[in-house]
Amino acid sequence: MPKIANIQLNSQDNIDNNLAIIKQAVSVAKDNGADLAVLPENACVMGSQKELASRFDEMVDFYARLARDTDIHILAGTLPCPTRPDGTPIDGKLDGKFRQSSLLFDNTGTLITRYDKIHLFRASVADGVGSYDEGRTFEAGDTPVVAHCILGGMAVGIGLTVCFDVRFPTLYQKLRDMGGRHHHCAVRLYPHHRQGSLAIAPNRSLA
Repeated sequence: MPKIANIQLNSQDNIDNNLAIIKQAVSVAKDNGADLAVLPENACVMGSQKELASRFDEMVDFYARLARDTDIHILAGTLPCPTRPDGTPIDGKLDGKFRQSSLLFDNTGTLITRYDKIHLFRASVADGVGSYDEGRTFEAGDTPVVAHCILGGMAVGIGLTVCFDVRFPTLYQKLRDMGGRHHHCAVRLYPHHRQGSLAIAPNRSLA
C-alpha cells in the first residue's frame, strides 16, 4: 500500500522561511517511508498572495526539484496562479485575481496535473477580521481533476480538492465517477503551534 504523509505547517508571511520548513518536512516524510507528501493550502505564505503569485514559476521549479531530489511525489498545497490552465490571465491582466491552484509532482519532478479550487470560502464571523471572502482575491476553478499515477508500486487515482471543497459531496461523487479512489483535500488546520513549527499530521486524506 502507498504511504502518504500529510504535512501541516504554521506558515508565516516570509516565503523563503516557509520554503525552508517545507523542504525539511518533505525530507522527514521521505525518511519515514512516504511515497506522497501532501502540503496544506497556502503552504508557501499566509497573507498577501501577490508576491507569491509573481514568483509562481519559481515555486513550480522549487517543488519540481524538491520532488526529484527527494524521490517523492508532492501535492504542493496551493499556489496563487495568475493564469488559467489555458494560459489566459485572470481578469485579462496579470496583476488581477488569481486561481488557487494545487499542483501534483511525481518523484521525477514532473508536473502531473493542476487543480484549481472550485468552491471559494465566504463567511461573516465574530472575530477580529469580521468577514472572509476568497472571491476578492481568487477566481473559482470549474474543472474536477483526478490524477493517475504510481505510488508504492500501485496504480492509483487521486481526486484533488482544496479546503472548502470538502463541504460539497457532489464533487467527490464526480471524482469517484472519474476514477478517483483516494481523495486528498489540501486544508489548513489552526492549532496553537509556536511560530515556524511543523508537524506531519492529518490533512484530510479521504479514501
